[in-house]
Amino acid sequence: MQDLLENIRIGKYYVESKRIADIKSKIYYPYNISRKVIEKYLPLLSAESLFLPALRKDRFHLMKEAIDLKEVAMVLAHAQKKIFLTSFKHETKILDHLSPFVLEIYATLAKLIYEPSLATYEKLNREIISFKQELKNEALISA
Repeated sequence: MQDLLENIRIGKYYVESKRIADIKSKIYYPYNISRKVIEKYLPLLSAESLFLPALRKDRFHLMKEAIDLKEVAMVLAHAQKKIFLTSFKHETKILDHLSPFVLEIYATLAKLIYEPSLATYEKLNREIISFKQELKNEALISA
């Protein structure tokens, strides 16, 4: 898991700063993120790049109290793994292989950074709990 998390820290190592700014401007504005935009930019997101604006806006301490960043990183790692596995097998749409929970979590994270509220924190926590349940169900089915 740690290796996978290291591999997805692309914001820091693989994407030049201009491109990061371009990604952020497209992915965060407004929260009705279109399918086209998500398919283009989702593989470039990481826990680090998502929380960078929050650090700058001095909201990180509020977010940290409300959500467990390890849990968020686990969700992002799962999404990255699915993208990696499907993109090299054949040409495919990323969204067809990602859980609706993962997509919802990405959208909520984007909203949380720009409009922090208790309701959004609680929504994110509920989504992460649902996602973890989905992972458990997948494990039971494949066992």
